Amino acid sequence: MVGRFTARVWQEGEWHVARCREVGVTRQGRSAAEAMENLAGALLLYLSPPGVRAFAETPEPEAEAVAGGAAAPPRSAADAAGRRPVLGP
Repeated sequence: MVGRFTARVWQEGEWHVARCREVGVTRQGRSAAEAMENLAGALLLYLSPPGVRAFAETPEPEAEAVAGGAAAPPRSAADAAGRRPVLGP
């Protein structure tokens, strides 16, 4: 499904929140751009027909090193694979 959607983005503390008004899907990120990117990925999954994978392949999650030697999960599966979901022209 290809279409145009509107999103409202606001900040709550250190997080930016993006919500698609038409569908009611909400995601967050450390920046407004990251919140919108996360929202685009969530919309792609939400609007995909049942049984259809949103990405051509499902990447294995990778961890990135953070201070203190701990590992943190990637921001999204699309980021881990270097892909960005596209919702429209």
